[in-house]
Amino acid sequence: MKICGIVVEYNPFHNGHIYHLQQARLQTNCDLLVAVMSPHFVQRGEPAITDKWKRAKAALRHGVDLVLELPTLHAVQSASYFASAAIDILALANVDTIIFGSESSNIEKLQQYAKKLQSISLDERTISTVRQYENKLGALLPNDILGINYIQAAKKHQIQTRCIQRTNAYHSKHIDSHIASASAIRHHFFNGDDVTPYTILANELDPNARLHTYYPYLQTHLLLDDPNRMKQLFLMDEGIEHRLIEAAKQYDDMDSFLSYCISARYTRSRIQRTLIHYLLDTSKQEANLHAKAEHLRILAFNTKSRVLLKQLQKEGKPVISRFQQLPAFYQQMEQKATVLYTYGNPALRKQLLKKELEGPYYDADDR
Repeated sequence: MKICGIVVEYNPFHNGHIYHLQQARLQTNCDLLVAVMSPHFVQRGEPAITDKWKRAKAALRHGVDLVLELPTLHAVQSASYFASAAIDILALANVDTIIFGSESSNIEKLQQYAKKLQSISLDERTISTVRQYENKLGALLPNDILGINYIQAAKKHQIQTRCIQRTNAYHSKHIDSHIASASAIRHHFFNGDDVTPYTILANELDPNARLHTYYPYLQTHLLLDDPNRMKQLFLMDEGIEHRLIEAAKQYDDMDSFLSYCISARYTRSRIQRTLIHYLLDTSKQEANLHAKAEHLRILAFNTKSRVLLKQLQKEGKPVISRFQQLPAFYQQMEQKATVLYTYGNPALRKQLLKKELEGPYYDADDR
């Protein structure tokens, strides 16, 4: 059985993702397509524009056979940790090939970069990881950076790697065709524009799903907190807690707060990831104890994937279809993530907390 794996966020699921899924099947001729997906919060330290259940369902309806959750702890991290955890999960699911979107679409060159990085140690205490990539390898675009990290992680598991040419710029906010980037869709949606032609989830997007929504809570929390306690939290390093508190004292809006905090050492994404883990109260101790992704939580699956799931269970793999099967730490973290995610939309909170306790979405359509 050929099993192709992909790492996704679907923030939101759009026409370019449909193309990616079509190409993944075409290029790998796989029997099953397995996706590992970020949950309510994404890698750049932001809330997803629609909840994980809607995104998983959309993926299943457009070609994915099995959607697995990348836990919040691992999803809201730098590219190397994000990629490593995602590939660990796909390896547990017996994936033999991964395929990812790439700006350069040059797998040989990306593999050379990945090999070169093996002998290079990166240190976030001096300058940002992105800047260090530039210093060592030259200018790289976001998906190529992720791709290099996917290749490094895949090699440990003897998983083959392929890439697909991206059809648009990752951070572009301009829309000039029926395929728009997720960044562009979010930008236009939050500006009140119609994004129906670009995403099937246009009617499911949440206008409150923005980091800005959390700022009143974040500011108050920072002003009441003890910096000595904050030091014990995940990603609170090098005295950054003092900078966050000072920013909260000076500024009453998220943009100004972030501008004050960003530096050569700390990118916007790094700051945002720190804030999400701060609001989730993720301790360094717990993060270190659960540093490796070691379970397969099913968010959505179809009939075709049942054969694989049964095989994984026979092999003793930690396949989780019920919330109660999750280790206690992950239960607590995903529940907290759901509560935080719905801060700007309390009416949705009970619904999503209930959904968290229920089983995965199942699609009986074999296509």
